[in-house]
Amino acid sequence: MRRALRHFVLLTLCLGVAMLAPGRASAQTVIAAGTVYTSNVTWTANGSPYVVMGNLRVNAGAALTIQAGVVVKINGTLPLITINGQLVASGTSQSPVVITSIQDDAVDGVDSGGDGSSTGQPGQWYGIRFDASGSYPSTLDYVDVRYGGFGSADNAYGALTVVSGTHAVTNSRIHHNQRSGIYVNGTAAEISVTKTRLDHNGNGVTANGGTASISNSVVDHNSSNGIYFNLPLAPPSQSVIFRSRIADNGVRGIWYNVVAAVPAAKAPVAHKSNIFRNGVLDQSGNWPVQLYVLQGASRTDVDWSDNYWGTWGAGSPVSANPCSAAGSSENPWHLAYGPYSEGSATVAPGPVTWKVKVISFVFPGTVCGSDLVDTYPHSTKPFETEYIGVLPFGAEYNIARDFRPFLKFDSNGRWTPLLLEPFFAELDGNEGAHKFCPTAGGCDDGIALTSLGQFRALAEGTPGGHLNINNNGSYSSSYVLSDECDPAWGSLRECGDPAHSAIYYNLTTVAGADGFATARSYWDYWWFYRYNDAHNAIVGRWDHEGDWEGMTVVTPAALDPEVGATDQILYVIYDQHGDGYRYLPGSYDAELGTHPVGYPADGSHATYADRCSTPGTFCIGPSNQPEGDHDGNHPWSINSSCASCIVPLPEANLSPTALPPQGADWNSILPRWGSTEDGVVNDANSPRAPGNQGRYVAPWNAGREPAPPPAFRRSASTRTRDTPTGVSSTCGDWFGGGVVVLMCDTRAARAADRVGLFGGRHKGTYTVRVANHDGARYGSTFGIAQVVGRPLVPGDTLVFKGDVPRGVTLKVRMADSAGRMLTATFRLPHLSGGLGKLDVSLLGRDRVALALSTGQRLRARQVVSTDLTRRGVGVRRVPRTR
Repeated sequence: MRRALRHFVLLTLCLGVAMLAPGRASAQTVIAAGTVYTSNVTWTANGSPYVVMGNLRVNAGAALTIQAGVVVKINGTLPLITINGQLVASGTSQSPVVITSIQDDAVDGVDSGGDGSSTGQPGQWYGIRFDASGSYPSTLDYVDVRYGGFGSADNAYGALTVVSGTHAVTNSRIHHNQRSGIYVNGTAAEISVTKTRLDHNGNGVTANGGTASISNSVVDHNSSNGIYFNLPLAPPSQSVIFRSRIADNGVRGIWYNVVAAVPAAKAPVAHKSNIFRNGVLDQSGNWPVQLYVLQGASRTDVDWSDNYWGTWGAGSPVSANPCSAAGSSENPWHLAYGPYSEGSATVAPGPVTWKVKVISFVFPGTVCGSDLVDTYPHSTKPFETEYIGVLPFGAEYNIARDFRPFLKFDSNGRWTPLLLEPFFAELDGNEGAHKFCPTAGGCDDGIALTSLGQFRALAEGTPGGHLNINNNGSYSSSYVLSDECDPAWGSLRECGDPAHSAIYYNLTTVAGADGFATARSYWDYWWFYRYNDAHNAIVGRWDHEGDWEGMTVVTPAALDPEVGATDQILYVIYDQHGDGYRYLPGSYDAELGTHPVGYPADGSHATYADRCSTPGTFCIGPSNQPEGDHDGNHPWSINSSCASCIVPLPEANLSPTALPPQGADWNSILPRWGSTEDGVVNDANSPRAPGNQGRYVAPWNAGREPAPPPAFRRSASTRTRDTPTGVSSTCGDWFGGGVVVLMCDTRAARAADRVGLFGGRHKGTYTVRVANHDGARYGSTFGIAQVVGRPLVPGDTLVFKGDVPRGVTLKVRMADSAGRMLTATFRLPHLSGGLGKLDVSLLGRDRVALALSTGQRLRARQVVSTDLTRRGVGVRRVPRTR
């Protein structure tokens, strides 16, 4: 999950081409001033760093390829790298290409300039100039460009300058440059920027006559403008800003200056982007504008609809260059937001209507354009983006802590989550309490353990072994709940303080397979119990040592500070017996806004979204199986006070060919974490480490265990392609224990997910409620609606609101007077705000019917029944629904 720091040893050797400095094992490569490449050249990691001493040119027909992990250092403010041919810089998320100044010793620990310790600063090198025809497109992928852009004006110089050709930057960061991060100059210049951050430059991007299209990117904390469009002539094509964030820039979000006539088809536009909180308050307390448009005598109707402009009332989100007295002859161009006042006319907060006309002058002598707006569409919430970025460990840890589940155990619960280091250090007398067993068939030759590191080393080299946990004969009889944290094996004690308890977490970020899908972050939480004590004799569950359980919180990859953290939880996966079930916001309990509550079941540790207590019988778990009580009356003592009990999981080695997996740490070593009886492993019940479980391998599949996709990589900044989206294609995955009503249209859900409208603050087109159902909780989004609460009973009434399309699946869970639990599945006709009354008939066979207010009567397509007295499960399928 974290990239380890690497230390190098440098020798010293001074030659015409190579210089070596203390502290590194390989030579740095010096590129002499005036070098011209006339044929293809590759810079490799073995030759890194490459120190460019002066002007460098790549001629037309030649290509300079820079491999992953290469550091390029440029000496001085005058050298210019000119690309008349092609530059292909191909880094990776873990080994980016870095282009920086010779003073930047921190990037690799090398004093390349021989000036002692020095640090990088903006403007220490000039720039890279792309001046090539369309036959030579340059690409920068996973590249870090910093400390360049030397020049005298933000809108005239840049670290990357494009004067001709069509080029692309992806998955990169361009930052701390003196002037523009990217400068596009000329009507033959085009660049596309995707999944990239431009920050702490002068301007983020300047387009002076050229085209700069930006998608799924972040342009923030630049000292002047986020994006500066200056169009003296029509650009080669339209600049499009899509699903990007332009925020926290010093002066304006967007400067839009159109000097000459620009046809609408080539005028810059932005859609589904977040442009807000740019600039600072002036001395009069006025907020600056987010989009500033200045058009000359020839004005163009430009469409900047469907964006998020910040919170109304906090300032002037958009300022159109208003109008002259010419009035009706002027062309409306749809760019007015408020509030602001000009003379006697005032624009109200929010989008203004076509009736409002504001007269103003931007500065003396300027004749302004028309400000006529016809119901300008906008968004009141920020949009999600596909940008992932790199979360520093501290930021990632804080987010993981904010979303950490709160655990509330059953009154009869015996075990709390364990921190592994003190667990493995426990002693029984003078030797380690727990043992590593080399084989699965017993532990006569077990090795006493005294540390987690010892267990890791033994297990990694013995893939057939397992962990044998000390129980001194019987866990169930010896357990004593106590605040005393030193286990005494005649009276086993468990405590829940941060020194001995922990929740582990793993972050997986995955981009959807669809090019317009937004990325998802899976905050995967795991905890380890000493023992699974099925003292309630739950059907199909046996006592066993050890137990890894958990939950997963799913959020957008690019968390937006404009949105409350609660609204950014798309859904929560509750893990129950190896399968995960999804719960929408509103359908599970939460504390302190962002912490979903988990209720571990007594005797099995399966985690539920709801409380359940049925003395003398059973609660009902997934697939209608009986489950132990989970009344939540025994809260974990550090739920709200734990500042340090969140621990990152070691990275698991997911390679299917690595047996045993090398360097994978304890998270994916093969041995089982505990036995079942007499020290013998049972594959069905002996728990595995998280790295060997489906919820870790592919959390979007909610507990299934497919092989990871070929391009799958895991890290705090993982970017993957051709991976599944976060929405399940199975309605049953949304119908976990506690869900009593489910409306499900997976096609609509997946479509909403592809455009970033699934879960969280995005509410669906229909909802379902249960009349007179006290204590029920409800959650809905596009394609899914849930009710969590007590099972329904015959005669309950479902209330549908909104438009329900034909073919939506309805699943209901109900109890009857004969002690059975029934799950019925229907396919609904088109409904529009109607009432549905639920009736149950038991006429020799299970038959469940749904009576609608329209008079129509539906029979269930399938009925699954569980006899709670016999714990038998029967399935009845109805051939046809009428």
